[in-house]
Amino acid sequence: MALQALFSPFLVSTTLLFPLHSSKIPVTLRNSKSTRCVANVITVDDHTITRRSANYLQSVWDYDFVQSLTSDYNEEKYVRQVDKLKDDVKCLINGVMDPLAKLELIDVIQRLGLKYLFETEIKKALDIIYKDSNIAWLSDDLFAIALRFRLLRQHGYNVPQGKYLTVY
Repeated sequence: MALQALFSPFLVSTTLLFPLHSSKIPVTLRNSKSTRCVANVITVDDHTITRRSANYLQSVWDYDFVQSLTSDYNEEKYVRQVDKLKDDVKCLINGVMDPLAKLELIDVIQRLGLKYLFETEIKKALDIIYKDSNIAWLSDDLFAIALRFRLLRQHGYNVPQGKYLTVY
């Protein structure tokens, strides 16, 4: 019956047989636009299973409704503000700062889902960090080592495991 509830909105009326504990239960699947569950009573091997009923209303988020939504943030002043903020972030990534702070900034940008806006700047910054021979900033900071390792591996750089870890 769970399969009936799962497939009922998608399939045309048909009857299927599903084996369950060496007995076969016919399941009727039918096409309907709204999902409606009713209380079902199933008897299998002298066990009665009663399922709750629920009536789900049709969603108001149909295609025409979504297309009718408007936004006040498509005006020119908001577009200019977005472009200015993008330029500010690009300057931050390309600017001179501590490598750990730059890695943290890249990590925050990725976690916010804005990586696609700054792909070239992130690539350049990670190239510089990857090729940097002065790795004194990694000396005793496990967080910095792990963040560098993760970000470089995520972007396809070949970073060996445990190269900067020292056992005390």
